[in-house]
Amino acid sequence: VDSGSFGKPLAAAFRRQSAPPKWAWENWYMNPELSGGCLMDMHIHDLDMIRYLFGEP
Repeated sequence: VDSGSFGKPLAAAFRRQSAPPKWAWENWYMNPELSGGCLMDMHIHDLDMIRYLFGEP
């Protein structure tokens, strides 16, 4: 991406394909009322990685 060998990225698709840890099912982690749900808990890390790789939009 940095070298520009493939041109400027115009679009990208990302997918998280990992199961929550076993302890999460018996803890606050899987309770949306306590954890904020998947978007609050995990999506922020995905966005951080995308911004790191591609920079600010």
